[in-house]
Amino acid sequence: SPTTSTPSSFSISNDIVLDSIGIYRQNQYIDHKNSSNTQKAVITFIEPFFSHSLFEFKYEFDITGIHTTRSVEDRIDAMSPSYIDSLRVDYDYYFRSNKTGVTYQYTPDKRLRLNIGFSVQPVVMKGNLLKDDQNYTYENINLIPTALFKYQFSKEMDWQIDYRGGNNQPQFYQIAPVVDNTNSRHIITGNPELKAEFAHQISTTIRKTI
Repeated sequence: SPTTSTPSSFSISNDIVLDSIGIYRQNQYIDHKNSSNTQKAVITFIEPFFSHSLFEFKYEFDITGIHTTRSVEDRIDAMSPSYIDSLRVDYDYYFRSNKTGVTYQYTPDKRLRLNIGFSVQPVVMKGNLLKDDQNYTYENINLIPTALFKYQFSKEMDWQIDYRGGNNQPQFYQIAPVVDNTNSRHIITGNPELKAEFAHQISTTIRKTI
């Protein structure tokens, strides 16, 4: 399913006081475009286990290709604007994941349901900056636990507790040493050693139908 994001263009203009030395003036026009193409496949197999439970086996394959460009124009001299080559970005990268998981569901009666699941997701992200022909690779194995408890008090009321663990991968611009000074007070440069973060999410819901 190919998707193309809407290009974003904006200007930034700042006057920054540098102690008693003077004022740093910034007036830039930034043109940012990116496009992506995603292919995804999912296979699910459900197997009953005894009389009140079942196993669900699931495999997901996902590959996404992205192309991004960003050009920065210096407009301090309004009569003769010029592009800043050091801030120009032009890169291609793709993200590939293979996720395999199993979920055990136990339903002893119509009121109670318990789910426990676990998935393993190897991921690979590869990309290159076109301006310096440098390739960057990021690899990780995500471990994704899940659990669910649901109790039906009546036809009108139920209670659910849901737990999900997951990894948040860094984006390519976060691992490639690309300078982003869109905010001159918070200049960002990518870190090739950046690792994924793991997040725990627990939620509970009580529903009552009136």
